[in-house]
Amino acid sequence: MKAATMKPVLTSILCAALFACTPTARRAPTVSPPMVLPLTGDHLKEQEPDSCGASKLGHLVGQNEGMLRTVALKGRYRAISPDTLVTQEYDAFRLNAYVDDAGTIQRLTCG
Repeated sequence: MKAATMKPVLTSILCAALFACTPTARRAPTVSPPMVLPLTGDHLKEQEPDSCGASKLGHLVGQNEGMLRTVALKGRYRAISPDTLVTQEYDAFRLNAYVDDAGTIQRLTCG
């Protein structure tokens, strides 16, 4: 074979070899959508109702938030006043005490 006819053949073989080495397109892994909890009013529905013992602490509603330190709690607690920014992670054993500007407990929830 002449060199002139070998050039296109070699080029074709080289292109085929390079094409075989290119990575194939891979599909992105499928991700299930995040779990959406149903809303009740303007608050998320509790995933594990009363896991923090809020129903047993109803006597604290109307009291000063300092009273939370006088009772035995299952886990942590946080006092949430009207202008407080809070994280949205859910902790079933954390007691949320919603207080007004004067520090009076208005309601208690778990989360």
